[in-house]
Amino acid sequence: MVICTLVLNGQTHVYNSEFGYPSDMVANIQSGHVNLGMELMWSKALLSVRENYIYDGFSSSGFDALYVVRDGQLFLGDSQFSSDILYTYRQGKIYRGDSEFMMDQLYTFDRGKLYQGNSTMVFDFLLMFDSEPTLPELFAVLLALELL
Repeated sequence: MVICTLVLNGQTHVYNSEFGYPSDMVANIQSGHVNLGMELMWSKALLSVRENYIYDGFSSSGFDALYVVRDGQLFLGDSQFSSDILYTYRQGKIYRGDSEFMMDQLYTFDRGKLYQGNSTMVFDFLLMFDSEPTLPELFAVLLALELL
């Protein structure tokens, strides 16, 4: 019984409603593998997260590294150049590029919920995570759902 509980705690479900019904599940993260819907097969993962890297599919090869997260910023590939910063995360807000300007804010992440723009109003709700994802996992889910 304890082993089953530990396995379930390692998984994060992502819903497009605040109710958490299984039919509302749009993605899940299990052991760093991001799948759409209720798919649990690791081999069918769209993206995989290992440490701060986001990889294509079910991979952790340096050749398949699509993105890296450094200092709250999502970089293209394994780059360290400021011109390759795609998104910035600061204090629960996701911005486009290397910016913290309000007009560049895309999303607000607050208490496991993702909202459109600079809002936490119910009308701007997009996604609910049933457990707190790491920043690379958050970026990976948004990429998999084509929100970034």
